[in-house]
Amino acid sequence: MFKSLVIALALLATLRAEPINPPPFDYLNIQHAGNVGIIALGGGNTFLEGHYEMEFYLGLTPRTHSEASVAAVAMKNNLIPFSLHVSEYRFKPYAGLGLLSALNHRYDPQWRDELPDEYYYQDIWHFSAHFGAVFERSDWGVYVEAMTIDSYFSVYASSKGSLGLDDIFSLGVGLRIKL
Repeated sequence: MFKSLVIALALLATLRAEPINPPPFDYLNIQHAGNVGIIALGGGNTFLEGHYEMEFYLGLTPRTHSEASVAAVAMKNNLIPFSLHVSEYRFKPYAGLGLLSALNHRYDPQWRDELPDEYYYQDIWHFSAHFGAVFERSDWGVYVEAMTIDSYFSVYASSKGSLGLDDIFSLGVGLRIKL
């Protein structure tokens, strides 16, 4: 599984048209919650004159918050339609899609053969959708983000009104530090 992730990241790196400036990220994020873990660390780069960001995260949910410790990796793509500048502050709304994976034996695909047919099996890989906003100064900022994953959305779509959007979206907050 780790080998697949490394290959996917290597392929993405060869597809970009712009070189990544040293250091490897333009900014670092420290995030609480938001489907990537209770705490997640990540980094991102800005492209297309500030209208596109690509971010990578490693998150952890300790056993004290779940039935088992779960590590997760995520890649997010943020599209930023506009930004508002007021003095030294900047407001950037964004929305995007991403890919999320749990790195835990609990999500091992080989378990499917041992489970009853009616048992809900949580997949390892998920597509995600998110939206949020960043409030920045020149060297740091804070952000808030709502995120859902494909399996939550499919349950919502088939629930016939018994679930609300607040049941399928997870809210995350974070600190962004520019490098």
